[in-house]
Amino acid sequence: MSPLSPRLAATTHAALLADLTRLGLPEVAQNSVVIGVTAVLGFKPESTAYRYSEPYPQLPKIEAHAEPTGPACARVDVMVSHDNPVLRLNVVGTYCLVGVAVWQSDDQVVTKVAAAM
Repeated sequence: MSPLSPRLAATTHAALLADLTRLGLPEVAQNSVVIGVTAVLGFKPESTAYRYSEPYPQLPKIEAHAEPTGPACARVDVMVSHDNPVLRLNVVGTYCLVGVAVWQSDDQVVTKVAAAM
């Protein structure tokens, strides 16, 4: 028996990884984004925030926020900053529970954010 932790439905997870790859985020950094999304979602829709920042250049900095949009759904906004290569991404979407701690999104979008001047 393994401990229960929040996770993304297979299609949502695969789409997120595909978008992160397409936008140039190294594979080693992608799991941090998945963890950021699932950590802010948790086990039920709540107003929550999550931050992740490690001193290793291969890992991104994550700042995530979630707001409930209904009894089983939450709107998520995640900012991803990566130093090598220099890259800023934004993950947004409405995620709904489709099982015990399993979240699915039909409108998840990952975009590149222009660097601040």
